[in-house]
Amino acid sequence: MSDQIFHDEEAMESAGAKRGERFKTIMALMMALVTIIGAGVAWRAALADDEAGDTDYYGWTAAIATEETVALHNARLYQHYGSYTAYTRYAELGDRLDDDLESAPRAQQPLLERLRTEAWDVADTIAGFFPLRYVNHDGTYNSNRELGEQMAEASQQKDLNPERHYTKADGLRDKSTKLFYLLVGMALSLWFFTLAEAVENRAKYLFALLGTALVVIGSVAALAVEMGGLK
Repeated sequence: MSDQIFHDEEAMESAGAKRGERFKTIMALMMALVTIIGAGVAWRAALADDEAGDTDYYGWTAAIATEETVALHNARLYQHYGSYTAYTRYAELGDRLDDDLESAPRAQQPLLERLRTEAWDVADTIAGFFPLRYVNHDGTYNSNRELGEQMAEASQQKDLNPERHYTKADGLRDKSTKLFYLLVGMALSLWFFTLAEAVENRAKYLFALLGTALVVIGSVAALAVEMGGLK
């Protein structure tokens, strides 16, 4: 009878030892899995951070191009507006001389006619130095329309929208930060798996469960961040 009891106890200890070894093997596999997943998450986080830096550069380039374009077109606008001002001055002078021509003494009329013709000729010449399509019906110059059209045309040839790059860079940087936070949780899961492998009492199952939960939650969250679903 005692031999039977001894063999039963030995069998139980052997089965327990096998379960313990199996459990440690599973924990080792889980730690390897966490290491692989963590390496992938770290790679994506670093990649997002690098891309954010590149996108910031594109934003700076677009901002510089915008400032240069605005300065260039403002200078051109002032040239056009200066020509328009000179045009209106000479055109108005010619009109005034024309109005005074009928009431002027006959001896002065040839001089007034010559001055009128010269004023109108100068006005016609100056009219070629600014786009007439920006002159409103009331005679004013639509500088806002000219600048707006010039900027719109320039934006089709070069990137003049730095804000979209800055917005994208902020999103990439936020993505990188979230992924690095998730790495902390995965590192904590390694700690739980190590404890589960080290202890011999039932607490090891709790540690294994906590570690597994962190891995699952971290993996799902990392996938959501990667796909843009976790804001």
